[in-house]
Amino acid sequence: MSLSLIRLAALFLCLGGFASSTSADDAIQLPKLARLGVESPLKIQVKGIAAGSYMGTISDSGKQMIVQVGLGAAGADQAVMIVPADLELTGQTLSLKPIALKTQGVTIEDNGDSMQVNVGGKPFFSALAQSGNKPVIYPIYGPSGVEMTRNYPMKDVAGEQRDHPHQRSMWMTFGKVNNLDFWASDPINGDKKHFGKIKVVSAEASQGPLAGSIRSDKEWLDHEGKLVLNERCTIVVYNLGDQRIMDADFVLTAPDNSPVVFGDTKEGMFGLRVPSLLDTKAKKGGKIVNAEGIADDAAWGKSSSWVDYSGLIDGKTVGVAILNHPDSFRYPTHWHVRNYGLFAANPFGYKDFGLGKTGEYKLEAGKSVHFGYRVVFHNGRHDEAKIADAFKAYAAGKP
Repeated sequence: MSLSLIRLAALFLCLGGFASSTSADDAIQLPKLARLGVESPLKIQVKGIAAGSYMGTISDSGKQMIVQVGLGAAGADQAVMIVPADLELTGQTLSLKPIALKTQGVTIEDNGDSMQVNVGGKPFFSALAQSGNKPVIYPIYGPSGVEMTRNYPMKDVAGEQRDHPHQRSMWMTFGKVNNLDFWASDPINGDKKHFGKIKVVSAEASQGPLAGSIRSDKEWLDHEGKLVLNERCTIVVYNLGDQRIMDADFVLTAPDNSPVVFGDTKEGMFGLRVPSLLDTKAKKGGKIVNAEGIADDAAWGKSSSWVDYSGLIDGKTVGVAILNHPDSFRYPTHWHVRNYGLFAANPFGYKDFGLGKTGEYKLEAGKSVHFGYRVVFHNGRHDEAKIADAFKAYAAGKP
């Protein structure tokens, strides 16, 4: 169910639900955001406002938006709103009035070794603590209910490509971390001494009418189980009717007693494997395009604020876009996006991408680096889904 104001009119100010108390002076300063052609989630930092649901009234126009304050431990000081299409933000003040919402919103079921995320009562994705040698997100369903990532090697499906078994649905790894390979590491690829493993140490979830979140702490370990790198992953999921959107933020921290060197390789970093029906190699309608309009094979290795991969599944045009937040390390990132269905953001592979310089990066002991992405699963091609506008809303907020 979309949370645009019109479709929420029958829901707000009802009894029960997700509510809070607030003072008469509680308000949010909005960022600047030009009118968009699609409703989009906006996430901003707030202070001193209790968690809950609010009706926000814009100071200069009286127009209103639903606001959710708080994303559990992942973001107690964050506010989420769904900005309607054609609403311009100019830095106005948004005054808040508590309301109660009766809506399923984003719900998360903790099953111990996995978390099932639902939007409006329908499945979006499962976060698996372990698949092969790493955590992955699988399966993932788009707004039409079709699966949006390849099933192999988790499940055999007729007609799917069976290459690169380490490319499991959606993941975050890298191929050269202190000369260890976390990218190709997979039981199907063998038990090799230079393969690392990633383990979930803890995870917690929060639910809400507009957004829910999963925050997990992970350890990147060498073959002997020694700590190489710490990761904090925060995934935020939004309640929209026409798209399925998640924000994936990663903070990587070197151990206190040793630095971490990210080498220069194309094998990384945050990415997914699209269904074989979407890949451009199949020549069945698959299409890759980036923010600059560079398409298909030519988009490989290029730097861009976003890339979209779309095609036909069961007669429907569907797609997935990955957007890179401007606050992310080495924005705009380079893209390891291939015609066989690999789709990954990689800020380190300079030599492999033909830049004539090294992308190697040394993270000093105890220091951290941040990577921020928004993933949009949509119907239609990138222009129909207005991915360029979706990026503007993402860039206006805070990761």
